This record gives sequence, structure tokens and C-alpha cells, in this order.
Amino acid sequence: MSSTTSRALFTWIAESVAGGESSYARLRAGGQLVMDRAEGARIHDVDGRAYLDYCGGYGVNLFGHAPRFLLEAITETMGQIGVHVAYPHRLAGEVGELVVSLVPGIEQLRFAASGTEATQAAVRLVRAATGRDLILKFEGHYHGWADHLCAGLGAASASRPATPDSPGVPATALDAVWVLPFNDVEALREAIAAAGERLAGVILEPAAGSGGLIRPAAAFLEALLADVRAAGGLVVFDEVMTGFRLAPGGAQELLGVTPDVTVLGKIVGGGLGLAAFGGSRELMRLEAENRVVHGGTTTGSPAALAASRSILTRLHDRPELYETLETTSAALADGIERAFAEAGVAGHVRRVGSMLQPFFSPRPATEPLTLAEVAALQDDERFVAFCDALEECGVIGHRYPLGRWFVSLAHAPADVDETVGAVRAALARIDVQPVTG
Repeated sequence: MSSTTSRALFTWIAESVAGGESSYARLRAGGQLVMDRAEGARIHDVDGRAYLDYCGGYGVNLFGHAPRFLLEAITETMGQIGVHVAYPHRLAGEVGELVVSLVPGIEQLRFAASGTEATQAAVRLVRAATGRDLILKFEGHYHGWADHLCAGLGAASASRPATPDSPGVPATALDAVWVLPFNDVEALREAIAAAGERLAGVILEPAAGSGGLIRPAAAFLEALLADVRAAGGLVVFDEVMTGFRLAPGGAQELLGVTPDVTVLGKIVGGGLGLAAFGGSRELMRLEAENRVVHGGTTTGSPAALAASRSILTRLHDRPELYETLETTSAALADGIERAFAEAGVAGHVRRVGSMLQPFFSPRPATEPLTLAEVAALQDDERFVAFCDALEECGVIGHRYPLGRWFVSLAHAPADVDETVGAVRAALARIDVQPVTG
């Protein structure tokens, strides 16, 4: 399939935009497709090819691309007040009420313009509330690209203090961050004891979206909540990816636990620049009384809030949508695994709700608990080759081997069937690992 126009246009973009992308994650994923339009579950490139999309705007588009209700909400608000004003708008209260009604761990919130900004604000709040400096995070858990947490993405990255993941991040920026192995109760308790009076809190993804979809083991989560709080620290759930995706109240609703601080992004903004962080009224008093510096020119812009209200209202009023999302996601995962088996391929699918990822290895006998364990399950080279072949067959998924695909409410049963057919065709095109053992 020709992509002449896409590649030429990408080359043109790269003349003025470094790398042709404004995100390291997209640049790392590779490829030179340039998109022209999108609707529902499909995106269309400038060469006129259509693809079933499982990137979903990197998890933003829970209702698929360009749902009419979302566009109408944004247009109506922009016609009334424009894109942005520097003063409060009633939409701020309406969205705030919706978030508070849906997310167990939030009684009050503040808006931010991105998930990275919101995690930064959450960490600052925790440090201010405790009067301490040290933050614990975990291998494979991603909390944005800013200096304050830019560490620990790789396996065997545990260190004290944390080691920067990127050139340009001063080591001193991470003096007050320790990276720990995930799901290791002994390591957690030892770190808490070693931290002593420095421990401000811990931040984690309740499902590691860029780290193989590893979930916290029950014993580990129980120890984390109890021991961190007993030591005077606070617990932050980074639900930028899982918030409103796994359940109306996010992963914390499914897990039945309430963190001290919750960070939201992606779905909460409906594709516009909106994120949020929040906690109890008592904790958020530090923000309300302006004792902690937090701001931003476009935090809580009316256009973004209009998008958020339209999305969250539907999730609030129609919780049954999550049953549909679960059914579709399970059918897709099962279909991919059947296609692997029919092709004689050693493969399985890891899934947490509507987040899933194919792996080129047999399903392990026990659930992996660490980044190293889940990384050992993926054949990176074959996975990328598989994604390239899928693209040629009209399906796009995230090309990062430990990433995740996102299923949307726009994906219909017929789309699942088409995707499984494309998986079969893609497997026939690549050098696959035969089933062993």
C-alpha cells in the first residue's frame, strides 16, 4: 500500500518541527503516517487509507473520534465565550461537581493543562502538606516527562536517589525521588524505614499503562496504603490513563481503595488540554488558600471544560456504557488470542478493562508482578513487525512493546471481527515464534 503523500508531508513537517513530532513517545513509536481526518473508530491518512484505530488519541477518545455531541458542546461554548478567558466560568463548577460525584478520592480539585502538569502539582501539594521532601515511585510507572519525576521507566531502574531518564535532567532534580521495584512489599517497607522523617508520599499508576499493564498485588496495595500513611506520608494515584476508562470512578473504584491525591488527564478533557488533581477538602485547603503555587494561563479554559462536561455527563448518566466497553474489549482480546492459536503463534493478550496489549509469548502460569517479568514476555522485534504488518492490513495500535491499545465505545462488534481478521493476515506476513512447550 502506497504512502507516498504521507511520507512527503511528514518530511515537510520535519523541516520545521524537530523529528516531525512534538512528542518523544510518538517519535519513539516510529512511522511517518500523516492523518487527514477521523471519525468514530477510524482514522484516515492523507493517502486516502482508512485504519481501525486502537491508539485512540493515546487514550483520550473514549467515545471514538469526533463524536457529534462533543463537537457541538465545544462549538456552543466557543460561540458564547470564545476559546479562553482569564476568569471563572460556570463550567468549572459543573465539571468539578461531576468529577467529585464520580471519583471516590476527590472532594475538591484544581484544573491543569496536561497530565504532566497535574502530577507535578500533586507532588508539590503532597510535599507542602507533609512538610517533607521525599517521593517514592516505581519501575515502569510513567508520570509525565518533567524533571521532577523523569526516572524509573526501565526495568532494573530502582535507585536512591532516582537516575534521570533523559539527558538535560540534572541529577539534583531527583535528589528527593527514590525508584523502587513494584509489588515488592519488603523493598517498600525497607524504603519507608530508610526514608524516615523525609517521606512525603508515594506515587503510582494503579495499572502501569506504559509498563505492561501490571496491577498492584492485593498484599502490596494493602501494605502501601497502610505503611506509607502510618509513616506520615500520602498516597497519590496517577489515573491520567485509568481515570474514567476502567470505571466511572477509575481504577480506585475497581480496587476499592481511596488514595489521598488523584491525578486525572486524557479522557477528562475529551481531547483538549485539560487535566486535574484533587483530594480531600482539608488537603485542598492549601490550594484554596493559595499557600501552594499552582497556576497556568489556560488551566480550565471554557472550551476544554465544555468538552469535559459533555463527556463526564454521559459517563455519570449512563454507567452501563462500561459494560459495553468491557464486552467489546474482552471480545477483541479473545479474538486476537484465537488468531494467535490458529496461526500456531506463541502469543497472548494482557488486558485491564479497555486497555490491552498483545504479547509474543505463551501466557505465563502466574501473573507477572514486576517490569522485568513482563518485559521478558515480549518479543520486541516481532511485536513491532506485527504492528507494521497490521498497519498494512488497516489496523493501527500502539507500537511500543510494553504499551497498550485502547478500545473505545465507537468500536462495534463488526470492527472487532475486522480487527481479528487483520491480525490473522498480519501474522501470516511476519516471522513468528512457533508455540513451544
